[in-house]
Amino acid sequence: IESLKQIDLNWFFLIPPKSNDTFNSALLQCTIVSSIKTVIRSIGPTLIITLSPFIKEELEPLLDDWNWNGSVDEFLAYWFKSEHSIDEPLIEEVKKLQNKNIKCYIVTNQEKYRTAYIINKMGFANIFDGIFSSADVGYMKPQHEFFLDVLDKIQIPAGEVLFVDDTVGHIESAKELGMKTILYTDSKNYNNAIAQLFT
Repeated sequence: IESLKQIDLNWFFLIPPKSNDTFNSALLQCTIVSSIKTVIRSIGPTLIITLSPFIKEELEPLLDDWNWNGSVDEFLAYWFKSEHSIDEPLIEEVKKLQNKNIKCYIVTNQEKYRTAYIINKMGFANIFDGIFSSADVGYMKPQHEFFLDVLDKIQIPAGEVLFVDDTVGHIESAKELGMKTILYTDSKNYNNAIAQLFT
């Protein structure tokens, strides 16, 4: 497909921690994950967009319940580092697309601190042509405003953008704006879909 000049990729470049990994140890386990989700739901969608003013305040009183002896900053660093496992084969597929002069971006719903970690610690800024986070955009996927802001910044028509995401609602929203889409289920299906489009 020669008309597709752009591919936007969602946040599925990390390998999820295994059940016995440090972050899911007996000390923390899934209690932290469920508690963080509860915190997010209690504040509402604004948390994801502008989480930085709230997340430390909301997490701090929970740390004692989790028997965490460090600071909130240390906890956030521990949390982010625990998920620092990049899917290298998938990154190589991205580089193949870039070798065909296809620009590749990450568009993600993330709070300020994790966005900074992605850019500064994981090296994604050196791999992708840009990273658009809800913390910076001010809207979230699947809001049309999120996609429209990104489209405006990359200056490419929606019809020339391929959006890849693992959430049906995000895919549907992108389609409504005229983007081509792939629903990501696993790397095999993703690679097959890309091969059909770009060979």
